[in-house]
Amino acid sequence: MRHRTTFCTMGLFLAVLFGSPVSAQPAEEPAMDAQAAEVLRRFSEFHRRMRACEFQVDGHIHIAHPQKQIEKRIHAELTVAKPNQLDLRLNSEDDAQRIITDGRTVAHYIPAYKQYISNTLLPGEPVLDSTTLRIPFAAVLFADAPIAALKEGTLEIRYLDKATIDDGEHHHLRLVRDEGALDLWIAAGDRPLLRRVVLDRGDAIERAGRIGNVVTTLDFTAWKIDPELDPSRFAFEPPADAELVYRFRPPGPQAMTKQPAPDFELPDLNGGKVKLSDLKDKVVVLDFWASWCVHCARTLPIYAEVTAELADRGVVFYTINLREDVEKIRTFLEENKLDVNVLRDADGAVARQYRVRGVPRAFVIDRQGKIAHVHNALSLDNKQKLSEELKSLLGEE
Repeated sequence: MRHRTTFCTMGLFLAVLFGSPVSAQPAEEPAMDAQAAEVLRRFSEFHRRMRACEFQVDGHIHIAHPQKQIEKRIHAELTVAKPNQLDLRLNSEDDAQRIITDGRTVAHYIPAYKQYISNTLLPGEPVLDSTTLRIPFAAVLFADAPIAALKEGTLEIRYLDKATIDDGEHHHLRLVRDEGALDLWIAAGDRPLLRRVVLDRGDAIERAGRIGNVVTTLDFTAWKIDPELDPSRFAFEPPADAELVYRFRPPGPQAMTKQPAPDFELPDLNGGKVKLSDLKDKVVVLDFWASWCVHCARTLPIYAEVTAELADRGVVFYTINLREDVEKIRTFLEENKLDVNVLRDADGAVARQYRVRGVPRAFVIDRQGKIAHVHNALSLDNKQKLSEELKSLLGEE
């Protein structure tokens, strides 16, 4: 059975960079005007002659919804050598991954997990079919007929205008596809390289009867054409502490015990700010929660009661609310008659630092700033256990 890879925050980036799976059915030739055809002919011929390349991609993903706006930024560095070698390094605000193939095996490595997946390519199997990497621009880099790869899944191609990017002239084309309008900016002149891609999914989302939009922008820079590449560049040597897995298993918060607690600074409900590193020499209890969480309403009072009993001995307690506004938080506190310190993790950034994927989730941090214990809803019914843990960290066993 083949390994299957999953992408976390980078899924949308890869979906644009490498596109939709190729249809098994023959596609109709897209409608295309003469100017667009000439630009793509030169673009295709240039890439067909190219044997290897290196470039960088900076991506910006904007997700718009009536209830929230999400912004994501991603950076990638790619090295490609025909017919089937690829080294892709991805970095986002909270993730990093590497996908590499020497034409015989494909490895996908996530440093934060200390895990990697490895597939052996079947004889004659295209490298892009062995992974989830399937998008027009990757296909173009490997294809014998780049323009055909670019047309795949496209309904119409139009030449819009010329635009200046970084003091250079670029042809602006629009590809009408089922997943949305895909705009390309291709350099004019004798090096027709891809400079920018924008995928706007608004029309496709509206056709599906949904509300909102997703716009992905990719900027392609630092191109090197036919560089000298050492074959070892595409060989993957897993780090000594990396585990070969069938499917990625994100490490949970329990794996953070005995590790330094990630530092952060968050606002409270009154406009002040709290920084974890300012609480040194204290035993700190952090509880991640949300007002919609039934178990949170049950466990918050336990934390409040136990920590209050030890407050004068050096225990401090902060609840960290996830992605809710001040009014909703205050209403919850009033309804549950809770008087606790609340910090707001409005975008979930601190929760990601602590690998929190469900609430409630609590962390007990010792005087040295290391995580001593991690609790969830099932283990917090025992007030005595929590009290004993805190007293032990205070040296009161």
